[in-house]
Amino acid sequence: MKQTTSLFLKIGIMVILLLNMKYGNISFDSPRINYLVIAFALVLPWFMSPVAFKGKISLISNKFVVLILKLFSILGLIVWSFFAFIYSGAIIHDEDYSFEKINNITIKNNNYGVYRTNGGAMTAFGIVVQKETYILPFLKYATVVYSNYPASELKNYKELNGKIIFESK
Repeated sequence: MKQTTSLFLKIGIMVILLLNMKYGNISFDSPRINYLVIAFALVLPWFMSPVAFKGKISLISNKFVVLILKLFSILGLIVWSFFAFIYSGAIIHDEDYSFEKINNITIKNNNYGVYRTNGGAMTAFGIVVQKETYILPFLKYATVVYSNYPASELKNYKELNGKIIFESK
């Protein structure tokens, strides 16, 4: 029973972390930790052992599921290694210049992070404003409330009929 719980816990952690990669709502303040948590999620299948469930799923199907997870893990680690190489500054220096925080704004007891995006030489800068709610002192839940491309800075913000309007230039 303990092995079954451990397997489900590991699969659950992996699914949550990989879904977060797609939707990007929960993140750490540190870009380095974000990259390392993704690597951790991709390595998890290698610590899973097939467990025999009594009556429902056979050991063969368990081995097959773990094998599929390990194959996806290998593919994910290859892609992660590529991006880790490209964004090595985020891991080494703990600064992500592709999504650089340039300002914090507090409006009606809500915190907003203003970010400048930089996709490289062939792209323009952009501005993204995220409403950030801290779950723990180092872990935040963020939702995008404004984005504009091309733009280099947030010019102004105002409240109109209960909504916050952002302007960038």
